[in-house]
Amino acid sequence: MPTAQNPLPSDFSAKVQSKCKGVEANSLFCVEVFAGTARLTAVLKQIGFRDSFGIDHKIHSKLSGPVISLDLMHDTAVAYLASLIQQDRCIYVHFAPPCGTASRARFIKRRFRYNPPILRTDQFPNSLPGLRPDLQTRVQAANNLYKVTQQLCRLCHAHGVLFSLENPARSFLWDTTYMKAFLQEVPHFQTRFHHCQFGSSRRKYTACT
Repeated sequence: MPTAQNPLPSDFSAKVQSKCKGVEANSLFCVEVFAGTARLTAVLKQIGFRDSFGIDHKIHSKLSGPVISLDLMHDTAVAYLASLIQQDRCIYVHFAPPCGTASRARFIKRRFRYNPPILRTDQFPNSLPGLRPDLQTRVQAANNLYKVTQQLCRLCHAHGVLFSLENPARSFLWDTTYMKAFLQEVPHFQTRFHHCQFGSSRRKYTACT
């Protein structure tokens, strides 16, 4: 279910075209942020962007593509990724920030099983007031990653780098202060889909901007 929002301006398209004009795919690279097993990176390399790689704070035991260990909770790591985005050869960056604290699945109560605490609501998407200190720390860490993510997406837009941002369609991430401002201020195109449309056994309603 695609939804056009703030159509991309012609100057952004011109920047992208200038990067690609007369250039072969194998001289450009893409970055998959919060890469996990780096399956997207593997596909990007297969279609010609052979210098592409993933970034994550820890290296998964079963990787599909190369991943650099980089923790975006640290300013030096953010600065390094920003420098990559500003390189002429960088053409596309994908972000899939963790949604654990922002998941609405926390509202599902199961009998005889552990039910994780509710950390956000529609009224308080940034953080539910009065959380235990350890839970507040987790939520704040996630919010910091969301803030960094939208900053880097803005940087991509400024430098003619294609970008995408993925999270569950009903994730509270989309309603946080930083992300709502980003979606209102930066031209983008959003699509929503169920994973079963692409072969998954789960529906998993997802939004990608």
